[in-house]
Amino acid sequence: MRFRLTTLKRFPRTIFLVCLIVYLLTFTRVLFRFGDEGTLVYGAVRVLEGQVPSKDFFEVIGPGTFYWLALFFKVFGTNWYATRAAVLVGASGSYFLLYLFSRRLGVLPGFLPAILLLSASFPLWLMPSHHSLGNLLVLISFWVLLMWLDQRRRILLAAAGLLVGLATCVMQPKGCLLFLSYLLIAYIFERDKLARLSSICYLLTGYISVGILVALLFWKAGALGDLYYANIVWPLTRYENVNSVPYGFGFTDYYWHSWITALRSVFPATLAFFVTGCFAIPLLTVLGLPLLLFLFALRLRAVAFSYDTLPFWICGTALWVSEFHRKDTTHLLYGSPLLLVLAFYLHGRLRDNFNIGISKLIVFCSLTLAACNLLIAQAAQVKTITRRGTVYQSTRDAALEFLQTQVKPGEEVFVYPYYPMYYFLADVKNPTPFSILMYNINTQAQFQDAIRALERRRVKYVLSDTEVTSTRVKIWFPSYKEPAPDDLVMERYLEQNYRVLKIENGFRIMERNAQESTGKLSPVSDGSKGVVKHGF
Repeated sequence: MRFRLTTLKRFPRTIFLVCLIVYLLTFTRVLFRFGDEGTLVYGAVRVLEGQVPSKDFFEVIGPGTFYWLALFFKVFGTNWYATRAAVLVGASGSYFLLYLFSRRLGVLPGFLPAILLLSASFPLWLMPSHHSLGNLLVLISFWVLLMWLDQRRRILLAAAGLLVGLATCVMQPKGCLLFLSYLLIAYIFERDKLARLSSICYLLTGYISVGILVALLFWKAGALGDLYYANIVWPLTRYENVNSVPYGFGFTDYYWHSWITALRSVFPATLAFFVTGCFAIPLLTVLGLPLLLFLFALRLRAVAFSYDTLPFWICGTALWVSEFHRKDTTHLLYGSPLLLVLAFYLHGRLRDNFNIGISKLIVFCSLTLAACNLLIAQAAQVKTITRRGTVYQSTRDAALEFLQTQVKPGEEVFVYPYYPMYYFLADVKNPTPFSILMYNINTQAQFQDAIRALERRRVKYVLSDTEVTSTRVKIWFPSYKEPAPDDLVMERYLEQNYRVLKIENGFRIMERNAQESTGKLSPVSDGSKGVVKHGF
């Protein structure tokens, strides 16, 4: 009888997980051009080839994601399907854990936070990301922390510390802030001083052991200084140059206007605005989380801060703040999972007809948006057979076709200022250490390093993106400052040493001049400090 009751109790979890995986699988064939996917995927290829992050190629993203994806390449082969396997594991794991947290607090319906975030986050979860992998590790570690609160077995604290240490290797602010929140929880929930000290020591042991191991491995590879510069010095000194944005930035331009434009081509204007308003409700719920939680806490003071909810308050706030280095809609979505569960739990305590109606409205809007996202993915019908597998896109990619027909596998090509997914899909190599090279983001010394690599290796082809103009960049990065003409060293070098063959998909396809290069390199200051490998 006990087995049968347990089976019935777990049946909804199984149904949710199966439906979730089936839904996610329908997206795995589609390639969207956005985000950091190419940086991470091609970086994983470099790791698989024996290169060391920060030393052999420069990325400010923590090294953990590169090794995570390299593991999938090792198991499934270096192909498109391995990247989708990583996406499937990460997304299904994260949203299933969100469902379990909702069930733990008694959120009704239990799938609501997961479905809302799944629909609102499209297409973010469709690509490998350090944000999504960091969230997966954080959510697993938080589940382990909740198990410790239930069972009081301190080995679980060591496991939670270890997992959040791994999250730090993926995304430094996220792991560090969550670890501090775990220390606070151990301090609050352990009443006895000796027990409190012991619990904190277990957390520290798990967390620090990861840091020591990573430091030893990078020290052995001669890359510890490079790692320190790329993941600590550079973000602290360069990131804010272009990533300072207002709260909720991107909601109007990236979501509202896109939906309105698309829907007005199909529906009358009034209906288009109505449907867009429905689609906006899940996103507005996430953006309004701080206000909603404040109002719920005022209304429900007696139950808002209980033994069950306090971990969600503390860790959820840490996760939310960990994405505040860029407070746009995208990053806030990544920071919202735990606070979203908490908000729906508190909302569920307001059991009146109005609030029940609000819940039904959010369920309807989330499911409708999820269905619309599925239709968008299915509309991508242009089949492209790449060297890494078959993908489907909404339009033909002539630039990728050029790489696959005119450039041999393993040959060096430079894509400027960035779209490193081409390196992966066409199985070509980046001759520079940089997958992204943009003024006011990268240093002048890094530009000089890239030019030296092009000159030394006599790279035949360069793909230069005509759409990444200063005007377009300022839309993505409002704080971006247009470089002075004298600082445009890469443009001058390409103009002197390459000729334009044609323009495809917005990329100038450039071929190196037949005559000897006459490009002159600007001097690099000898007093620059940082990673010696790249002359910072």
